[in-house]
Amino acid sequence: MEKTLRGEVHATVAVLLRRLGDLYLKVKQESRALELTEQAADINVRVYGHDHPKHAEDEYTIGIICFRLKMLEPSLEHLRTSLAVYLKVLDDENDKLIIEVREAIEMVEHELARTRMSPEEYEAWKRRMEEERLRRLAKPEEPAPVEAPEQPAEDDEQPEVEREPIIRSSGQVGTSSLDVFDDEFFEL
Repeated sequence: MEKTLRGEVHATVAVLLRRLGDLYLKVKQESRALELTEQAADINVRVYGHDHPKHAEDEYTIGIICFRLKMLEPSLEHLRTSLAVYLKVLDDENDKLIIEVREAIEMVEHELARTRMSPEEYEAWKRRMEEERLRRLAKPEEPAPVEAPEQPAEDDEQPEVEREPIIRSSGQVGTSSLDVFDDEFFEL
């Protein structure tokens, strides 16, 4: 009905498709959920573009559904796309959404490694990854010092500078009223 009233490419249609996808996910029909979520994502890209938090959220959701379907390579691809978009549009690299997507990527990478490597290779890989993680935690990157801009003379006309808005997330992925994204994502 909404498609008839509003047309195929409308944000409301995407929301409804996404909610239907959430329902199918809730009843463990991941294939149908993936199909509907991909349709919603296609509409959202056409409405909002690629550099929008909606696109990042859709890519994250598709990545998680692919993970549940044991489609590990597509899962990793969608999650990496989500991370790239969030890094572009969010102001803080330590934002909860960015951290959540990075954790999901790590989970998929572990599963890929586990399925592709011998037990010995996998254990060695896990140790290397843990060492790398500890090294990153021990030496957090220091921000580059910011030099104060020179103050123009009072009689100089200051150009008007347009600034992009700072976007911060609520830290919540999948904010629909039927949010099914929780710890059960990674249960196999």
